[in-house]
Amino acid sequence: MRPATPRPRRSLPLARAAAACAVAVWISVGTACAPAPARPSASPTAPARRPEDPFLTQLTQMLKLDAAQQERTRQLIAELYERDARIREKWDQGGRIHPEELLGSHGIFERDFLALLTDEQRRVFAEQRLKAQRGAIPGAGRRP
Repeated sequence: MRPATPRPRRSLPLARAAAACAVAVWISVGTACAPAPARPSASPTAPARRPEDPFLTQLTQMLKLDAAQQERTRQLIAELYERDARIREKWDQGGRIHPEELLGSHGIFERDFLALLTDEQRRVFAEQRLKAQRGAIPGAGRRP
């Protein structure tokens, strides 16, 4: 019987590539779900109605959020967009780019969002996230 060979450590470029890939998935989700610019109302007398965020719409349909959950999720999404905008603004002004800042921002959203879900909604959310990760990153979740 041969002695077990130690697993090779992940090289730093490979680890950075994996982190960059994870950030790319989060950014693509964030930008794909970014709110569309508001259009002027056709009727000036109609009450101003907030356009629905596609991210909120998707979460509501997938998890069947009630009205209170939708309102709190709307607040969490607004906070997420504000944090991400501050991070990107810092980068645009020449600040050092740290992709983990965006991951941290999305982690804050996820933590707060999961706190308002029921156990069943958390299960559905976890399943959908896993499906998205497997589809977005080839070979993710599979063992060789």
